[in-house]
Amino acid sequence: MKLNLTSEERSIKLHYEKALENTVECRKAEPNFVGLSREAAYNLSLIYMVTGANRLAQTLYRQWLSI
Repeated sequence: MKLNLTSEERSIKLHYEKALENTVECRKAEPNFVGLSREAAYNLSLIYMVTGANRLAQTLYRQWLSI
């Protein structure tokens, strides 16, 4: 899905995506590692919701924000 973002918004989105990727890598070494993954997932989901990418936001909720 193509999101209509400014260059600053794209940069922020990439930052949050990288934080989640790093969490996945860290969990390989330490399974209980949390870091800032929940905050990054929540903030990224807000970007998705504002741009109309509701399904992407729901995917983040299920993967990162569910108990």
